Amino acid sequence: MLKLTHLSLTVAVSAAALALAAAPTLAQTNPAQNTPAQTQPSAQSQTTLDAMLRAKGEEYHRAPDAEQNPAEVQATQALNAEIAAENQAAAELEADEEAGYARAVARNENDVAETDALRTQYEADLAAATAAKAEYDRAYAVWEGLIRGCEASGRTDCRVNDPR
Repeated sequence: MLKLTHLSLTVAVSAAALALAAAPTLAQTNPAQNTPAQTQPSAQSQTTLDAMLRAKGEEYHRAPDAEQNPAEVQATQALNAEIAAENQAAAELEADEEAGYARAVARNENDVAETDALRTQYEADLAAATAAKAEYDRAYAVWEGLIRGCEASGRTDCRVNDPR
């Protein structure tokens, strides 16, 4: 159960990290790739967007490309690439851990199946031993009865074939 909890926590943390890291990566694009329609929203949509952001407590506004500092843009892109690489490494680690967990579950299922087979064999052996003991006890009781009858007749050689 502890492993399952650790895995759930790992998945939740990884998902949160991916969501947080993906937002800046998606928001920051290479200015050379932007078309005028992408970089210059209509005045009405910009006003609506600004109002929505202010309602959420946001004050950030992207500066026009002409006002962007190329060094800052390059630094931001480098940071975004680093975050994306870290996210990829985290995703690979998570996939490895999930595969390890799946292998452990398969091993456990195999162990349970082997244990069940051993238990079934033990129960069969126990039933056979119990039946053999009951047969021995029955045969011994018959033999004791014959010995008592023999000794009651006065014979002295009655215990020649003692099965004990």
